[in-house]
Amino acid sequence: MDVDEGDHGEIGLAAVVRLTKYLIPGNPSIGVTELQRQDVQGQWNVCELLKNLFATQDEEAIFEHYHTKKEGVNEFHRLLWPGFPIPFILKTKHEKKEEADEEQLVYLKKKTVHTSVAFAWVLWGMSYPRRDPSLRRKSWDFFVRLFEHAVAEAGRLSFRVKCVGLRGALDKMIAINIHQTTVQGRILWTAAVERLLSYQWNVCRLDENNFISSTLQRPNVLDVIYFGLNPANGNPGKLVQSLAHTLMAQFAAWVDEHLPVVALEAEGFQEARQKNRVAKQDALTHAMWKAINWYLHENDFWLF
Repeated sequence: MDVDEGDHGEIGLAAVVRLTKYLIPGNPSIGVTELQRQDVQGQWNVCELLKNLFATQDEEAIFEHYHTKKEGVNEFHRLLWPGFPIPFILKTKHEKKEEADEEQLVYLKKKTVHTSVAFAWVLWGMSYPRRDPSLRRKSWDFFVRLFEHAVAEAGRLSFRVKCVGLRGALDKMIAINIHQTTVQGRILWTAAVERLLSYQWNVCRLDENNFISSTLQRPNVLDVIYFGLNPANGNPGKLVQSLAHTLMAQFAAWVDEHLPVVALEAEGFQEARQKNRVAKQDALTHAMWKAINWYLHENDFWLF
């Protein structure tokens, strides 16, 4: 049974389930379907997502990129959420289901990936060193647009961090809002680390092809992420790479839990029909938070 047109598809639940499709800012905007269950992440339309990361807008070419690069993207998923399994990609209602296949929670009409995988694609798009710089910039532009939109809509975002270079540092909270997007640098890194970052950071500030505009003493959160992910920054960038990853992972988790806040618009529907057994997905949203805890408490990269 087709529940709706567009991205919606067959529901296989023994009870009423509510699906809501959100449009996330992008060029084009991205359809994200939320299954209102705490154990399943949002499902991002693959084609619309990748059009924000690649130059081509041809759907056949987009899916060729998807199939040839997804294994490499899985490595970036492990960088964001080490130790946690990569979610099984949901089959669409048009894809053949073998006899031995387990039945899914829901079959959507269009190819999707979980939120954690979507952000792994964005991370790959921004930081894979062999990508053309113009495509890395395109991916970065998308991420900035989404991040700034989230701050504007939410009013305030908070992140847990541990000071880079300080052994045994306690977790601290940093917060940004629509009026203040910078934080105190001494919370993020020690004076010794700041000295090691200084030259390359200032090179980026003076280069119009880079995005950094803030200082190390009062860095913009987006500048920290960019500096740590830009492969051109070499060893200085690697010093804050884990910090950039954990900031991005926390943002991904926030987006997944606050889709109504980030969305440009939403379209909800519900359908009750018993056709398939419930098959829970292995990758749960709370795994993202556990991975963040790993970064903050068990990751040796935080130590200098």
